[in-house]
Amino acid sequence: MKEEVLQRLDALAAALKTTSEHIWLILVQRGVLEGYLALFWVLLVIPVVWSGIKQCDIGLKMCSSHATEGQGIARTALGVIVSIVGLIVFGTNLPHALLIANPEFYALQEILKVLQ
Repeated sequence: MKEEVLQRLDALAAALKTTSEHIWLILVQRGVLEGYLALFWVLLVIPVVWSGIKQCDIGLKMCSSHATEGQGIARTALGVIVSIVGLIVFGTNLPHALLIANPEFYALQEILKVLQ
């Protein structure tokens, strides 16, 4: 299996008029860059989710007063929406942040995906 993958990778490299080492290097570098970008988004979303949760808390406290009940409901709804969207962004970017740990593994997976 290993030799077949290497032969197919060399054929792909020849079709692209480059070397297989260059393709490997580009895939590893892209994996590292994608991992850092995902980590940036994960770290950016954490305060957003925290502020959404705080807005929910403030909104719920405002709901106890009849004078600001409408504002409290709106603030709570906004906090819930912001928190849910933030958690979705966090969940979708967290696996990509793991590319930093082992970019060679993900580069190999990507090569195998292309060659199949």
